[in-house]
Amino acid sequence: MVGDWNVVQDYEIDTANYRSQNNTKAQPQIIDMKNSLDLIDIWRAINPDTKRYTWRGPDLKQSRLDHFLISSDFEPFVKIVDIEISYRSDHSPVCLALQFYNQTKGRSTWKFNDSLLHDKEYVTEVKKCIVETVDQYTLSSFEGNDIELSINPQMFWELLKCMIRSKTISYSSFLKKKNQSLKIEYEKNVHTLQLNYESNPSEALGNKIKQTEDDLEMFREKS
Repeated sequence: MVGDWNVVQDYEIDTANYRSQNNTKAQPQIIDMKNSLDLIDIWRAINPDTKRYTWRGPDLKQSRLDHFLISSDFEPFVKIVDIEISYRSDHSPVCLALQFYNQTKGRSTWKFNDSLLHDKEYVTEVKKCIVETVDQYTLSSFEGNDIELSINPQMFWELLKCMIRSKTISYSSFLKKKNQSLKIEYEKNVHTLQLNYESNPSEALGNKIKQTEDDLEMFREKS
């Protein structure tokens, strides 16, 4: 079970700047459900003393309202459980990864990403690749841009497609690494700011988080 429960399980460790307890009737019901169905709050089980929050509200209030409850039988298969960074929301997403086997997934079938056609640098690289390949297999040229190839035209066509494919894969790999590096840097900045806010909340820091989250969203939309 996962979601925004709108209630905390331990007010001492799961809240900050609360003046009173909320939803006091719901809290024992969740605890009873956990006991009867043999469920555990997996993030708290792995982080028994850590103060982290998934919701930020007015008056610098914070609490951990979003969490997974999983069967205790699944606990040995938990690979990752974490509170992720948020943007455009007062809630942080929570994630859970389970690994039931150790087989490594192979490469999937390559498909061309047509968004590259709007990338001027990629288009320039492909045009250069075409020119270089044509020059490499040209025996002679005539008026009207006609050329004589050193290999069969059909073979040349297949070879040219192979060269373009190789150039595309190489460029896509470079672009992916570049975007991933920038994405990690943006998310790292947001994560650091949110951690600072959790331990020392302030209006100025909250505004800085919002601006950084907006920058991250713009980057994700472009990439």
